[in-house]
Amino acid sequence: MDKHEAYNLTQSMIDYFTELLHFEHPEDIRFDIIDSPEPVSNVFTSPTHMVYDIQINIYDQQEDIAHLIAHELAHVFLGEYAEMFHQLFGYTGEQTTEFKVFDRANERTAMRFGRMMLEMWNLKEELEKMNEPRPENN
Repeated sequence: MDKHEAYNLTQSMIDYFTELLHFEHPEDIRFDIIDSPEPVSNVFTSPTHMVYDIQINIYDQQEDIAHLIAHELAHVFLGEYAEMFHQLFGYTGEQTTEFKVFDRANERTAMRFGRMMLEMWNLKEELEKMNEPRPENN
């Protein structure tokens, strides 16, 4: 998958899930597609306003791009929990016990939520058909 295809897939998944979840500010989800041998795919947040900067690394990820996007979007949709951690514990970049506990829970939750989102994405057409109005039999 090239950068253009990855961009389109990422934007389509953002559009689909922000609409499905009634995400309040989809315009605050920004993303960049990178192609680097360095293992980078992240979500960064601004501490004063929940703006999400996603980096999707497509290097050597031909089969797993949608999974990677779903995982990073899960972090976005769980963003309030990251903000709560920062407010309660004042994250300083140090590997404190509190941070390690939060980071582990955050990654596991994003992993599980991301899997569910990926399944929903893969079944999107079937789910949309189920929600279509059915003709009345009279």
